[in-house]
Formats: sequence, C-alpha cells, structure tokens
Amino acid sequence: MRAKLALLLAAASFFVCICLPPARALTKANLDTATACANALKSLGLFNGTDAGYELERAPTRMEATAVLVRLLNKESEALAGKWKLPFQDVPDWAAPYVGYAYQNGIVNGVSATRFGSTDAMSAVMYLTLVLRALGYSDANGDFTWDSPYELARKAGILPDTADTGNFLRGDVVLISWAALSAAVKGKTSTLGDRLITEGAFTAQELAAAEKTASSGAQKNQSGGAQPPAGGTNVLSNAEASVDVSGTADGVVRVTYTGSSSARIKTILTMPDGTRYTYNLTKGVSAVLPLSGGSGSYSVGVYVNVSGTKYSTAYTTTFRVTLSSEFAPFLTPNQYVNYTSDGKAARLASELTSGSKTDLDKIRAVYQYAVDNISYDKNRAATVQSGYIPDIEDVLKRGKGICFDYAAVMTSMLRSLGIPTKLVVGYAGEVYHAWISTYTKESGWLNDIIYFDGNQWKLMDPTFASGGNEEYTADASHYSAKYVY
Repeated sequence: MRAKLALLLAAASFFVCICLPPARALTKANLDTATACANALKSLGLFNGTDAGYELERAPTRMEATAVLVRLLNKESEALAGKWKLPFQDVPDWAAPYVGYAYQNGIVNGVSATRFGSTDAMSAVMYLTLVLRALGYSDANGDFTWDSPYELARKAGILPDTADTGNFLRGDVVLISWAALSAAVKGKTSTLGDRLITEGAFTAQELAAAEKTASSGAQKNQSGGAQPPAGGTNVLSNAEASVDVSGTADGVVRVTYTGSSSARIKTILTMPDGTRYTYNLTKGVSAVLPLSGGSGSYSVGVYVNVSGTKYSTAYTTTFRVTLSSEFAPFLTPNQYVNYTSDGKAARLASELTSGSKTDLDKIRAVYQYAVDNISYDKNRAATVQSGYIPDIEDVLKRGKGICFDYAAVMTSMLRSLGIPTKLVVGYAGEVYHAWISTYTKESGWLNDIIYFDGNQWKLMDPTFASGGNEEYTADASHYSAKYVY
C-alpha cells in the first residue's frame, strides 16, 4: 500500500526564511508542467508538498529534498518506523527519519562530520546525484562524479529539458522525480515505476492514470505552440555530424550532417521498439525528426553515400528519451509537419474553429476544409520522388496536393489548435498512402477516423473523400500503418 505522510514539513518554514535565497518564478509553461507532475506524484502517494502547499517556486532545502526522495522510493513507512543514529546535529525531529534512512542506505552524506546542512539549498547537482544513487548508480565506484552528474542523468532519462538546473526550485525537484519513475534501474530493463508496482506502492492502472494527469500540464503548455523546441543546449556529435537532443522531452531530435562530403546523406532513427525510420539529409541543414516511438532508448546513425547503394558511417549515437507527455511528438512541428504559429495553416485553423465548442467540432471543421478546398494533384503524384517533404504553405496556396500533403496540412492545423494528431504513412489496400489519427479528451485516440456523418465517427481518409471515393470509409482492414510522424 502507499506510504502516507506522517510528519508534515511545517517545521521547515522557519529555517527557509533564514537560509534560502528569495523565491524566483518559474515560467508559466514550466509551472503548469511541474504542477501537473506534482499532482500525478501525489495521486500515487509519492509527494505531499508542505503545509503551505506545493511551493514549487522556491528553492528546496536539503532536508526537504531528501524527504521527497525517500517518499519517491516508497520508503517513507520504513523510514518512519526505523531507529536511525545520525552524526548530524542540525537535523530537526520531523526530518530525522528521512535523513536517517537515506544516510544509512548510502544515498546522502553530510556537508561535514557533524552537520547535514538541513536548511541549505539543495542544488540540481545534489538532487541528481541522490536520484542516480537511488537508481543504483555509484559515484564512489566511478559511474559518475558527484559534482558532474548531468551526462549520466540525461542518459538515464531523469533530467527533462523542462528542469532548470541553474535556478533550481522545488518545481524542478518534482520534474526530475516524475521523470525518475520512467528511468531504468541500473543493470535492469525494468523502471523505478515497475519496481514500485511490484512492491505494491500503486497499481499499473494508477500509474497510467497519473501519467494522464502529468500529461495534462504538458498538453496545456503545448496547446497552440508552433515552433520546434530551440536546440543547442545538449548536443551529441563528432567531426561529421551532430545530434541535438535538447528538445527530446518535446518529442523531437535535430540531426545535422556537418562533414565535408557532397554525396547523398541519410540518417536512420531507430525507435525503442526497433522500428527504423530513414530520412534524407541536406548538408549543413538540421532535420527535425519526431520521436514517435514514445519514451525509451533511441539510436541515430548518419551515413554518407560511397557508391550505388553503399554508405559509410559518419556518426552513430544512442540517447534516452523521457517525453514530457505521451502527446508531445504529436503536438510539435517536425520535418514533415512543418508549420509556424503565424503561418497560414495555424491562422486558417483558428478562423475555421472560432465557433467550435469541442475538439470533435474542430476536427470536423478542419477535415471539411481540406476536403472542399484541396484537390488531388495527379501530376505531382505521378512524378513524386522518394524523400518528398510536404510544403504546407504551398499546398494551401495552390489548393492541390497528394495524400501526404493532405495529411500534413490537416495534422499541422490540428496540432496548432492543441489537438494531438499523428501523421500516419502506410498502406490503404495495396496503395502506399498517408492519413491521420487524432486524440480528443472525449474519445481518446481516433485511429484513422476523421469523418463525422452526423451520428457517429467513421473511417475516412481526406484524399479518398475529396475524390468522391467512399470505398475506404468504414473498413479498418484497408489501413495498415507503417510509420508515424
């Protein structure tokens, strides 16, 4: 059963005002995300806040952060029941069980032989070190150095891009703690969340519900967002290529060939389930690629054409992704769903849905516009080459497009409205084709289903509908997904 908070953090308030720097505000987006994650952790019995609430916008003390970590590990009951001998003279009664448990289990140390530094501010370096130790990594054995845990923290998936390691606040403690549930324990494929389920801290169903709670904050932040996350803060590279993983929490990775070759360049992005996505690269131009396989371990390879179909390896790397929400890849622009907040697709979507009351109404309005205003471009279909990338603005201007264009336009418009949408490529019958799937709070994922006949939603592909072909409107067996963007 879940551990319950037995001792409140009221005593901490007195020390905070003496020792901690003044509170600094989180950005609204990060505050929304942190609040949603705090709610999710609380629903699982892993976070309680203080007697003054979550207090996400002030710095955490070392004793507070230690208590948060012990609770995150589902060890609160054990901590409260134990009789711990501490060498530290500055630990108040309420915090002694938490510090005692963490100290005896090698998770925390003091700042001196007799002082824990209870009311000192907990830094990002300190908290990441504690979480890594709790996951089984050891700075003493050389897994990382305690004063530089960032590289391992990112690889382990406990450092989301939304966490601020400079202005480290309680909200950042929450973001890291939530990410830790999806992180694998050292030497195992199972995650911390899996371990807690096995221990009976909560059920898989309760964790799934908590994930929806956490995703609500990220979805709220990304609603209407229309630029891929800025890159440059976390780049894996060699002399020939770079892989910018700064935006992975938002569902994208940037891959760039920086070498000297003028031959054809390809990159292969391998999803956690082993599915391989191949893209063409242009020398010196970043390709923003979707991480549609969800959280987990990804790999990227960049390859230079040698002759014919032979390629040499320019660079390969792996990285772990912890999405800010399961919807993140389907709310963010990428190479194939390339739109901006001030572009025609977003403006048009806003105009078309100004009177819509529900997401289903918005989906129908966008769908109807595409069917009524974009005709099938037979000439482009006959001449299109492998590696074709839709130009959203051009399609809307010309009023013509192929199936990929239809799907890309609708996906862009719906994402600009904050409606998670997948651009799907696969087979409709025996024809290579593209369509969309959307998500609504009322109905969940509507896979390949974007047409409303007045009574119920039916399978409908915008290309076939525009051409008056109703053959594929109701039989899901015609559709076989291969790639999701």
